[in-house]
Amino acid sequence: MEKLKKIIDNGNREEALNYVMNRLSNKEINVIDLYEKEILPVLRNLECLLDDKNICIWKEHVKSSIIRTIVENAYPYVVKSIKNKKNKTAVILCPKEETYDIEARIFADYLYILGFDAIFVGADTPYEDFYNVVSVLSPELVLICINNYYNIISANKMIDDMRDNLDKEPVVIVSGNAFINKPEIYKTIQADYLVNNYSELERVVDNI
Repeated sequence: MEKLKKIIDNGNREEALNYVMNRLSNKEINVIDLYEKEILPVLRNLECLLDDKNICIWKEHVKSSIIRTIVENAYPYVVKSIKNKKNKTAVILCPKEETYDIEARIFADYLYILGFDAIFVGADTPYEDFYNVVSVLSPELVLICINNYYNIISANKMIDDMRDNLDKEPVVIVSGNAFINKPEIYKTIQADYLVNNYSELERVVDNI
């Protein structure tokens, strides 16, 4: 992880991408270990090492952009890692005003590997769009990724209205940095499970 983190900290997109893709192609690492042991730890611990705090946010955006490029280019290896197809659908999204969606994309890849038809909706999903998608697709699983603690309220509304209005309720999973300090909050917003990594998600979906 440290080598990739150093490359990303230096803002070198081409070097980071080549480093990762060479290791994947040479089978030095698989895509799950890449995400779990290298990408997610870096993503969850983005920090500013600069004396000039005025450009910290810009540097974090650059780092996030590099990570997004890696995740997008790793997709062929996600496809190669698919397990038995479940003939079930999962919808993966972020609530309204949540603009940070790379972790949600990674969990969408996990669900695809685990055999789901994984539909990644992305960041800042308006409630109406969420409800329409869920109503039409009738997914067996909905995963909501929340990193800003204040967006838990939006996620709570999504889950409440879904519980009240859908004839067929999907299993609702939440993930993200918003739950790091208070993991028990997932119960208060009526989510069924909180997951932090691939192995936890795998255990949950094995029972769906």
